[in-house]
Amino acid sequence: MPLLAIVIPYYKIDFFEECLESLVNQTNKWFKVYIGNDNSPSDPTSMITKYQNKLNITYKFFPSNWGKNSLPEHWNRTINLINDEKWIMVLCDDDMLGPKVVEEFYRKLREVEIAEINLIRFATQEINGTGEIISNIQKHPKLQCYSDLFYSRFIRGGRSSLSEHIFRKKAYDKYKFKNFPLAWHADDYAWLEFSDFGFVYSINTALVYFRLSEFNISRPNYLLDEKREYALVFFKKVLMNHIHKFKPEHQYPIIRYAEMLNYPNVKRPIKLWSDFFLLTLRYAGIWEALKFSRRVYLNSKVND
Repeated sequence: MPLLAIVIPYYKIDFFEECLESLVNQTNKWFKVYIGNDNSPSDPTSMITKYQNKLNITYKFFPSNWGKNSLPEHWNRTINLINDEKWIMVLCDDDMLGPKVVEEFYRKLREVEIAEINLIRFATQEINGTGEIISNIQKHPKLQCYSDLFYSRFIRGGRSSLSEHIFRKKAYDKYKFKNFPLAWHADDYAWLEFSDFGFVYSINTALVYFRLSEFNISRPNYLLDEKREYALVFFKKVLMNHIHKFKPEHQYPIIRYAEMLNYPNVKRPIKLWSDFFLLTLRYAGIWEALKFSRRVYLNSKVND
């Protein structure tokens, strides 16, 4: 039994064969592939049959389309297909793995196990719809505590994707993926929980390719207002449940970042503003809390 399950929550066929081909090209094939079809209009069975003798595949067609309402729930039900594998990668149907991802995972696994780390991530590079490289390679510190990772991701403008991570099944079983609208930051929240604010182990000797195409929710200028609102949903959950776990020097910058998501629309519930005031007061002091009140007042006058 392999230790690694590669789970593909399938819906789009456009780049699916390239995704499967990247698995065939792995230098270490000690993994099993689980594909869950979210009632896609594009039937992938002939393509899966083509690769069945090259990959160890379990395929399941789900007659109900969950992704339109809760994409993380489709991730969860596809993960539920796996057997006794101890580690999981959720690979998007349009992303690709470099040929040494699985090999490097196993090569580093003993070190990860000794350190009792739950979350691994790989170096990444972005590609477009035609497979052209459109970004530099993003590498990470070998060991990084989650507070530093989160700070780099949001406050310093880093990037992250679902496919670049491998996580321990026991951590997943404890938390699962939570439902966020459009699955916006659902993976970021999962890494926060799966890591238990411990260390994340980075493998920079293999690449995961994140595809940014016309079909991605992440594509620029798509649903910008909605994504801003959903980002606020994510940050409110982080602030209410976890802000005390971050390093002291990271707490107020994260609170301030979340606060800025509220502008220019200040016509929000009083409780939201009072929560932000109390958080600012607690983690930054009375002077910053007074400045926060002034910002809210000035923004409300601008938008009257």
